[in-house]
Amino acid sequence: MSPTPGGRRPSVNEAIALLTLRDLAYRHLPASVVGALEADFIAAAHVLEEHPTASNLAAARLWLDKTARLHAGYPLVAPAIKDELFQIVGHALYNDESLDITYRTSRESAPKQYRALPHALIEKGPLWYLIVKNKRRTAEGSIFSLRMDRIIEATPAGIDLTRDRAFNLDAYIRKDKSMEFFAGKPVQLVLRVNEMIDAKRIEHAFRSLRLSDDQTIVEEDGGFLLVATVVPSVPLTNLLLEKSTTVEIVAPPDMREGMIAHLKRALSRYEHGSAPVENLDTTGPH
Repeated sequence: MSPTPGGRRPSVNEAIALLTLRDLAYRHLPASVVGALEADFIAAAHVLEEHPTASNLAAARLWLDKTARLHAGYPLVAPAIKDELFQIVGHALYNDESLDITYRTSRESAPKQYRALPHALIEKGPLWYLIVKNKRRTAEGSIFSLRMDRIIEATPAGIDLTRDRAFNLDAYIRKDKSMEFFAGKPVQLVLRVNEMIDAKRIEHAFRSLRLSDDQTIVEEDGGFLLVATVVPSVPLTNLLLEKSTTVEIVAPPDMREGMIAHLKRALSRYEHGSAPVENLDTTGPH
């Protein structure tokens, strides 16, 4: 049995798991953890490259091309973020160390300076958010979010600020505006779902993708009524807007009226919006 780099030979099953972890978790782990696993990643790749004719290894190699993870919706191109920034942030987050951050939003011409303590890192679709506490933002040191792609520079500042022990990541996500939840109190949502498209019955996604654990369906001609206990939020509104050609909000009345207002604004944009652009130069910088 040939040696592998790093001095340890993973089993075939371990090799598959390690290479899957390598592909998925680099930005979700601190650099020190990834660095400690680097020799194992190399060894795992070495194991799967051995003995091309071995049937068990062939199946293992093929497995890596048999699974994929896709984001729902249109695949937006994420803004570039340097790997070095993830390494610096991950180290500070892991060790509860502060950072000196230079940050600029799209609306500001001059960057701002923060001495901040990272509390969490969130991946939301194509964007990454760093949740920090900044002692200069308010006297109490409030917790807020920074877009990672808008961080110009982050340098280690050692042990300075103290982590807020009352901080709860799940609670923060639910109430913070940058996460776009704006969650309210639970309500009973009633939807009328149409499954007739071009005179053909096509099963709607809401039959298998449930909105809540207590979701029930009442069959109707051409579709069904869906009843579910949900928490109103921006993501839920966006989902129902996306499905608005086949889904109608029946209740509660305020959600129905809100959807009508959204759709009227969209219709007005197309009926009374600006004229089509002619002779558009698309060769310049974007």
